[in-house]
Amino acid sequence: MNAFFEMIDRLNESFEAQRGEMERRILVSYQQEKAVLALDMSGFSLSVRRNGILSCLARIRRMQQLTAPLLHSMRQARGLSRHELARQCGVGPRFIYDLERGKPSLHFGKIHAVLLNLGLMAVILDAQMVRMALAAQSG
Repeated sequence: MNAFFEMIDRLNESFEAQRGEMERRILVSYQQEKAVLALDMSGFSLSVRRNGILSCLARIRRMQQLTAPLLHSMRQARGLSRHELARQCGVGPRFIYDLERGKPSLHFGKIHAVLLNLGLMAVILDAQMVRMALAAQSG
């Protein structure tokens, strides 16, 4: 999994001219065709079909890299140990450790509890609605 994340990190850091080659390398190494039936009311499937899965994975990875140090610094600013924060949030200390390290497979409900405890909020926005609001504001 680390090799995959390293390739996604390089993709995120690459210039536009290099992205195509980086995406090709990732797809050659990891792409597999599978059949999945999913009901998708969020538009994620359409976004993947339009932009490709690597675009989504790269955004998720960037979010992990930005969020993990923020949570760590907020916990320390409040003077809490991992054990203390875990107890306050009703999760185990290992969960806090994994969250601060950007582990990709954590339960969102537990993440939400930790964010609220630290005075943070997770906001899920519809990208199209945000673009429309910004366009209305500027024009």
